Amino acid sequence: AGGQTLGGASSAESTTRYLLSDEEGYLKKLDILVNSYLLPIRIDGRKLLPKEREQGIIIEKLFSNIEEIFFVHKELLGLLAQSFRSGSILVGKTFCGAIPKMKLYPTYIANFTKAIEFFQDPESLEKNKTLHTWLDRVADSDEQAEGMSLQMLLACPLNRIPQYELLLDQVLKQTPPSHPDYKNLLEAMT
Repeated sequence: AGGQTLGGASSAESTTRYLLSDEEGYLKKLDILVNSYLLPIRIDGRKLLPKEREQGIIIEKLFSNIEEIFFVHKELLGLLAQSFRSGSILVGKTFCGAIPKMKLYPTYIANFTKAIEFFQDPESLEKNKTLHTWLDRVADSDEQAEGMSLQMLLACPLNRIPQYELLLDQVLKQTPPSHPDYKNLLEAMT
């Protein structure tokens, strides 16, 4: 394989494998959010939300910019997998390229309170009974959703950036300064 392996030892490679696996799991959750919840609501909005003008408002309130976040992570996973397959395992370099795109998160996080309020507001529950019933049905019966409610999935992005910081810190600690990705890892951590 081309390139130097991380740390020349299995601990950095193991952490990197975990990072790749964790990113696959995260992308799967984002995929469920987009394909099992967001797109069906967008397509069948009139059936689920009686007032057409409320469709866009509720979609924005619930999902914010999750579709953009989904595409960023789809690209990130592809780049991580490609780096891993090539044997060069340049995690730091990959993240340095992805960091500017992570600026989508503050918008999502700021909107999250509105999404939670939608599920906790008795007036919203009453007014959007059909949608709430449909959301429960998707969580219970959609094979891809695997029993995960929309609320559970919407919370997943909240901790993603801190998780990256922890994982990249672990990779950095296990990577010798002579490794070609060491400086990239340092940059990704700042």
